[in-house]
Amino acid sequence: MAIDFSSLPAYLRKFLLSLWAGWKIISNWTEPLLFMVYLIVKPLSSVLILIVMFYVITGSFTGEQLLFIYVGNAFFSIVRAGVSSVWVITEDREWFETIKPIFISPGSYLSHILGRTSAEFLFSVFSSVILLVAGFFVLKLPLGINLPLFISTIILTLIITTILALLFCSVAFFVGHGGEFIVEGASGFLYLFSGVIFPASTLPTFLRIIAEANPITHLTNFFRASLGVSAAPQVELWKFYLISLIILALSYFIFNRALKLALKTGMFDQKLGH
Repeated sequence: MAIDFSSLPAYLRKFLLSLWAGWKIISNWTEPLLFMVYLIVKPLSSVLILIVMFYVITGSFTGEQLLFIYVGNAFFSIVRAGVSSVWVITEDREWFETIKPIFISPGSYLSHILGRTSAEFLFSVFSSVILLVAGFFVLKLPLGINLPLFISTIILTLIITTILALLFCSVAFFVGHGGEFIVEGASGFLYLFSGVIFPASTLPTFLRIIAEANPITHLTNFFRASLGVSAAPQVELWKFYLISLIILALSYFIFNRALKLALKTGMFDQKLGH
């Protein structure tokens, strides 16, 4: 039975259709069964590299350090979905050349960006779950779960992912060729300074200040705490929610200003890659 979207508000209809389009863009290169295999193998193969490196250095597949690194990487795959939102602008403007019709269609362009980013977010959550399940059953990692804290952390992660999407798309309006360097550079920075592979306390003083000021560092620690890997951060959860919502409002303001400037200067739909 076909789903009728016509009765939905324009912004919600655009969000859902963009979510569906994001799914098709990510998955349409192969058959559904093979794609499911890919979704399972991809995150496992990426973290396997770290496990092998850990074994070469320590000579063991166990230990608190492995648990720290493994869970941190499982979480970071979700965060990276926000950074990858740069590709929404690049694909719409440079590759598919659909940015004009999408913009003038009913519903805001922001609904389209959030829909496409949500598709990446859902795929990333699935990958993270696969990693955690494999870690528990295959590597016998001692994972527990604090369900209220886990759910709260996932909601916070969705907020942070939205913030990243708004900020990086604001930059992407003015960047053509080279958008992939933004994704890789930002991902690398966040990977090193978000407590994913080592605690922020181990960094030199000036780098530790950067890491501790990074909200994703605390969010990573909340995620570990929800799985019983470490103690909860000293930052109270409600304060972190409040700070995240304030940053979200600021990011929304920046996005709107960037969009208006891109429209005013003609860079919104100007192909910049050639």
